[in-house]
Amino acid sequence: MKIVLLIIIIAGSTKLFEGTPLDIAHEIVFNFLVLLGFLFCIKYSLRYFFLIKRASLTQLALLTTPFIIVCLSALRSYMVYGQPLHIGILSERGWFIFGLIFWLRESIISGRIKEYHLKLVFQLLFYFTVISFLLASNLIKSDSASNFDWAYVSTVRGVRFTFDKIFLSFGIFYSFISLIKKKRLRDLFMVLICSYIVLFIIKGRTYSLMLFSVMAFFYYSHLCDKANFSKNLKVFLNLTFGTLFLITLASMYISLGETLVEKQLDSSIIARLNTLDIILLAISEKTSFMFGTGRLSYFYQGGYPGVYGHFYPADMGILGGIFLYGIIFSILIVVALMLFYFKVLKSFDDFDSMFINALKMIVFSAIITILQHGLYLGPNDFFLCAIILNSLVIYRKSPKSQF
Repeated sequence: MKIVLLIIIIAGSTKLFEGTPLDIAHEIVFNFLVLLGFLFCIKYSLRYFFLIKRASLTQLALLTTPFIIVCLSALRSYMVYGQPLHIGILSERGWFIFGLIFWLRESIISGRIKEYHLKLVFQLLFYFTVISFLLASNLIKSDSASNFDWAYVSTVRGVRFTFDKIFLSFGIFYSFISLIKKKRLRDLFMVLICSYIVLFIIKGRTYSLMLFSVMAFFYYSHLCDKANFSKNLKVFLNLTFGTLFLITLASMYISLGETLVEKQLDSSIIARLNTLDIILLAISEKTSFMFGTGRLSYFYQGGYPGVYGHFYPADMGILGGIFLYGIIFSILIVVALMLFYFKVLKSFDDFDSMFINALKMIVFSAIITILQHGLYLGPNDFFLCAIILNSLVIYRKSPKSQF
């Protein structure tokens, strides 16, 4: 029963089933989890703010961030678009997932949820993701992709799927570590299957580069030279973050140079360029640049498609975050996340669990792609993994720990 509950909470919180054939069920479950998260936010806020119980910085951030962002976004969308405040609040309801993340953190620290529970859940969701990609790639062809909301055709890379990749990343990292440590044939098989999915089904350049960079770094610095992990982490990031920053931003526009030569534009490139033009025009206004424009709900004037046509701020990474919440809040979140991720990674220098190391690799990948997948677009799966790691290290240091 505990495993089923964790699957629902973790899969629902990370929106694993969004953009899949289970999308309708996901909407029902997600809205229920949002309501539950909101109630948890209220419960823990009363405990820590009105009962004068001391809260850590992480606890304060988890409890206050949803209310700040929801109120700011609702107010700005009212000022910019005229969207009613109650609709603006509902459009940002996903932030209240923080309440569930807070509950999960407290449950891990108290020992009610163990590492083996989390490991089993992550493995099951990894297998689900692998099966989803393999089935979809064999059943959906380019001539029928338009019939599905979770598939589309790219002129350059063929049929693409909108499935979430966080648990695929976990499975790749876990199988990679297990292969090096145990040298089992089944681990080699899983690495090959995952490599096939990444290279021939997903076909994502930035994603492939991220996986390779993280595995290469961890092989050298953590698996082979554990004593100098923290030192190697700092050196590696100092040398590569600038490069990866440019690659992350360039990946959104890299095909533009190619298409100027080939005299043809892929539809996804056109869409991103149009999105970029809209965002730059919007944030050229000083107030919008400082505080964002807020999130527009689909139930008001048809949402962004009704106002701008094809427009998804998430496609533009950090620029999308600035468009929604402004430069001040976006930078604040990015800096806070970087510091939190560094703290989490350095806490496990002497830990040898393959599950923990796989989660560390996910958090590390979040650092090098933070400008593309930042928390500024909503509570994401990278952050959930970091919270789980942080909770496990706190539990490990407690008297009831069995580590």
